[in-house]
Amino acid sequence: MTLQLDGPSKTEQSDAAGLFVAVGSRRYRVLRPWGEFAQAGGNVTDVAVAKDGHVFILLRRDSLVDKKGPAVIELTPDGEFVASWGQEELADAHMIK
Repeated sequence: MTLQLDGPSKTEQSDAAGLFVAVGSRRYRVLRPWGEFAQAGGNVTDVAVAKDGHVFILLRRDSLVDKKGPAVIELTPDGEFVASWGQEELADAHMIK
């Protein structure tokens, strides 16, 4: 199935193929749910993928509203939990490389 997506941030829903998102000329298929991690508050602010395929998720929390938790979560390429850290070291982070 081919989906025609126009514009840099358009989305299109297809029951057979799932959700696709286009950013510029690139198209991404959204897989939900994915990854084994319990998010205890906070918002995902950035995601980076290492050369070995491990996924690093950066979480930003509002200290007045959200529960304490890690700032960085590492997952395998298949979405299995590896490690988490940064609860005390990182506050209000915006980007991970």
